[in-house]
Amino acid sequence: MLAAVVAVAVLATSGRGWYLFQLAEASVNRTDAIPTDGNDGGGGSAAMNLLLVGNDSRADLSDAQLSELMAGSDSGTNTDTMILVHIPADGSKASFVSFPRDSYVQIPGYGWDKLNAAYAYGHAEAPEDASETEKQAQGAQLLVKTISSLTGLQIDHYAEVDLLGFFNLTSVVGGVQVNLCQPVDDRRWSGAYFSAGEQTISGADAVKFVRQRHGLPRGDFDRIIRQQVFIAGVLRKMLSDDVLLDLGKQRDLVEAAASALTIDQSLDLFSLAQQMQSVTPGDIQFQTIP
Repeated sequence: MLAAVVAVAVLATSGRGWYLFQLAEASVNRTDAIPTDGNDGGGGSAAMNLLLVGNDSRADLSDAQLSELMAGSDSGTNTDTMILVHIPADGSKASFVSFPRDSYVQIPGYGWDKLNAAYAYGHAEAPEDASETEKQAQGAQLLVKTISSLTGLQIDHYAEVDLLGFFNLTSVVGGVQVNLCQPVDDRRWSGAYFSAGEQTISGADAVKFVRQRHGLPRGDFDRIIRQQVFIAGVLRKMLSDDVLLDLGKQRDLVEAAASALTIDQSLDLFSLAQQMQSVTPGDIQFQTIP
């Protein structure tokens, strides 16, 4: 999801920026994710706190894709990846902080529970006759309130991507090189099956790579590290001359990124592009809360 955001942001500031920006705006999905209350805290008028969410929904996957990705059945409303991005007003390095999905936190109105339950609670509290879009908005709003309460920060914007969006984006990018110290055989769970050493992974293999947690020494914590490494690799790929100097790849990437994203109603992609145009591969540094 971070890759999708930066794809739109960085490429929208290239020589064909205005055209790419219009293309992104026409394709991106919008949701009412920012609540009117319960989202208070530090921030700044020019700085930006952006919550990036990976939704584990399989609703848009075909039976063939479910089989290819070893994704099982639709898990509904789980949010298994949550990253808070702080973009300073002065143009200094952005910070990326991951929140483990099993963090035990206070969910406003529901008491203590795992962090990834917040979206599900909000989704379920929507009226029975609400549309799926409205239910998703309720889920996003409660998750924003939970992260705001946990961090003491105001969440300004929200962006979400599901498994299909991630699959499509990594396929367009052409894969990312990773280096595994040990061979991986997790075919029973995530479907991950890789040899040791350097290799390029994309598409279904990329989804399996970032979903694996069984067989890793620290479980979810090591899965988060994998996700961070892979996202950083995608970003480096997008910021390379191979993409920035190829107009066809730029268009394909912006189309895939924008269609993969669901963002809040007020997020201005062009303003985001302007704030993130100084991002370089060396600026991409992740942290994970305990």
